[in-house]
Amino acid sequence: MAMTAGQWARVKDVFHAALERDASARGAFVAEATAADTSVRAEVERLLEAHLESAGFIEHSVFENLLSGRVISHYEIGRLLGSGGMGHVYAARDVELGREVALKMASFDGEDAQSRLRREAQHASRLSHPNICHIYEVGRADGQLFVVMELVPGRSLADLLREGPLPIANARRYGIEIADVLAHAHEHGVIHRDLKSTNVMVTPNRGAKVLDFGLARTVGTHQIDALSHSQRSLTDEGVIAGTLPYMAPELLRGQRGDERADIWALGVLLYEMVTGLRPFTGATGFELSAAILHQPPAALPSNVPAPMRAIIQRCLEKNPGSRYRHAADVHRALEEMTGPIKFPRVRIPYVPRRLTATFLLLVIGLAIAAIAVYGIRTPVGSALSNVYAYSLLESGSFEQAIEQFQALANRSPGEPNAWDSLGEGYLANGMPEKSLEAYSRALAIDSTFAASILGRGLSLAALGRYDEALEQESPDFRIQAFLLSRVGRYREAAEVLDKGRREDDDAEVNANALLTSAWLFVEQNQHARALEDVRAAEKALADRENHSLLVLADLIGGVAEIRAGNVRNAASRLASRKSRSAGDDPVESTWVAALEGEIALAEGRHDQALSSFTAAQRKGWLPLGRDASTVFATSLPSRDGPARVETARGNRAAAIEEYRRLTAVGPVNRSSAVLEPRHTLELARLLDKQGDAAGARDEYGRFLKFWANADSGLPELTEAKRALTGAR
Repeated sequence: MAMTAGQWARVKDVFHAALERDASARGAFVAEATAADTSVRAEVERLLEAHLESAGFIEHSVFENLLSGRVISHYEIGRLLGSGGMGHVYAARDVELGREVALKMASFDGEDAQSRLRREAQHASRLSHPNICHIYEVGRADGQLFVVMELVPGRSLADLLREGPLPIANARRYGIEIADVLAHAHEHGVIHRDLKSTNVMVTPNRGAKVLDFGLARTVGTHQIDALSHSQRSLTDEGVIAGTLPYMAPELLRGQRGDERADIWALGVLLYEMVTGLRPFTGATGFELSAAILHQPPAALPSNVPAPMRAIIQRCLEKNPGSRYRHAADVHRALEEMTGPIKFPRVRIPYVPRRLTATFLLLVIGLAIAAIAVYGIRTPVGSALSNVYAYSLLESGSFEQAIEQFQALANRSPGEPNAWDSLGEGYLANGMPEKSLEAYSRALAIDSTFAASILGRGLSLAALGRYDEALEQESPDFRIQAFLLSRVGRYREAAEVLDKGRREDDDAEVNANALLTSAWLFVEQNQHARALEDVRAAEKALADRENHSLLVLADLIGGVAEIRAGNVRNAASRLASRKSRSAGDDPVESTWVAALEGEIALAEGRHDQALSSFTAAQRKGWLPLGRDASTVFATSLPSRDGPARVETARGNRAAAIEEYRRLTAVGPVNRSSAVLEPRHTLELARLLDKQGDAAGARDEYGRFLKFWANADSGLPELTEAKRALTGAR
């Protein structure tokens, strides 16, 4: 039978009074104090026994565990998860629905406070967002309000930040998720009012979940005033002190806060995530309040990108009117965080050819929508030109795309984005010298423009200028690893991939990194490890059955199987892929054709192999800002397939000619692919067999220049060095 509120009050009083007495006298005291109520006596005795057992081992008073083991309504109460100024939170089980939940017993005093909390919690329970901890029920037990919520696994953001700052990519992702949560709540009239790192959970799949919507304690003006003038240490000030570092200046002044107070708190969280510290500090409430009201935030470290720096600074404007007006604006700014540009490079996904009749209307519609939604402040003509040019680029109309990009650069010569787009157009069209010029123009305007740093590196690699390409680290760790591996620096490439995957846990990014790693293992004849990475990439994309990276996984996995001697497995991959693919994506079609060519070559069907490899040479382009698969769209693993077919036929002269074309720089080899040093090694081998010793020496020497800093002990390195010294 449940106890009444009066009985529970009596339990508390007797329990605490008993603790003030010697252990030997407690039994008699409790018996006398509870003689009229055996239920109260039994509960006090249970608590005293638990107190003795737990002494010295737990931080919380045993009284905080008094609900453990009880059943409230249809919830079986489990262990205490945590305590705060709002009450105690327990793990619980909904015995009717059979699900695990969190149950919070609110410690608010007074009927008015509990009624307000009940109303707000009920209002917040109507919020529906994947990054909000959902409220299931609000009820009463023994005169106290309880709230039943989703039980969120993982660690609080506060716990993570004790270990140091987060990678910028993770901070940006969590910021996007939290801003989206706030935008959703604000649209429904719910302001959080207590957003802080302890109210954000990072789940095992590394998503951010915001807790306690509608459950924030109202902090009275008198409480704020008292704390802000307090000279006591903040560690002594309790729950309000935990909220104070996130309080907006207007709240400290006693003004009524609106959604911009939540935006301030989001700014504090962003600052914490990228630095591991808080923007305002003070040993006492007075010192901290003075810093929030009058001091600028502590300077951000130099590794924080300029766009993130600008977002944080605007969130932390003292004047609410100078902050972002809506959380959706913060969300959009974080989403577009690619560089300090005045208008974004508006891009659209590839549209199948069967839809080209309505394609242009779709492009224009999307551009207009982007302008309307994102508030692009450039002329409509510029935005439409940019989006239309990228649609031409993705559909294979490279020369027309360049014309559009050039016109845009002419109209906006001071915009780095315009020159960056032109550079990408030239690179896609196999003109790396011209693309390098355009990227250099963009970087002359803004040396930190990430897209142009990436494009410049690929342009230099296409020209075989790897020393220059690797002077400045690529903004995309997967492309950085790919470029390192081209010059035999496989160990360093593996480290870059491992570090990048640890810092960015997005499923698509991880799958792409795993496939890059798999190809590097194929090149090193470690086929079993390559297949492990391919399977891991496929697992990461298990819920995205039509993702283009799965086609790339079939190509790389198929090549690994062939080189391991399992042609049948490769053929099974191909058959499965062809049964699922529509075949109308130009890049995916080249990957399928490349695998067809590899299988046909392994089976000795040379004509079919040459036909498939030729089909795989069709130009396709994935915009550099969209994903790192661009290197596999242009630098196909089967790019030298026709040369290998001629070698298999015994037509060495034709193979040599093809490898000469692949390793040439300039108009004779109009290609957007990186120049492959391994192709120079193959050319050297063929020239050596052909009896052209001088030509072979030149190519072996060229290969060794590319691999001057390669990992020691690589067999290719040993072979080339021996060939040059005449040792066989």
